[in-house]
Amino acid sequence: MKPISQFLTLQDCINAVRKDGNQLYFVPAHFRTAEVCEIAVKNNSCALGYTPTHLRSRELCRIAVSKSHSMLYSVPPELRDSSMQLLARQSALSKNKTITGLDLAAYKITASNGKTWITSVSATTTEAEARAYFLGKTFTDENPETGEETTYTAIAIERLS
Repeated sequence: MKPISQFLTLQDCINAVRKDGNQLYFVPAHFRTAEVCEIAVKNNSCALGYTPTHLRSRELCRIAVSKSHSMLYSVPPELRDSSMQLLARQSALSKNKTITGLDLAAYKITASNGKTWITSVSATTTEAEARAYFLGKTFTDENPETGEETTYTAIAIERLS
């Protein structure tokens, strides 16, 4: 007798994870493609834990972590940088939860050219220290297509968490 997995098609697997992302656990390895895993994670962030490590791209991890901060622990260590940690923190804050082992403070920086971005620093850094570090600091971006550099200065800082 053949195992039931031999009767499944790729479309069967897509339909299953579209209904319940955790069904990725039962999807045979040869059908666990980037597409199937993405559909599963978009349906249920916990499916990241059933996604083969080599398919855990930065974007897929961002999707999972933005849905549930606890998925940060399923993100490969090389992708678990400060921006991913900040995303987890924002996800937790949006659900009024706290994250253990994550000790960061988030700041919104506004530049002289109107550009804004969010960054994180150690939670032990005081707001005065963050202001002293960022305000007046000059940043340079390079346009990857033209190679042209744009320089701007941080003019405002706002603590978010």
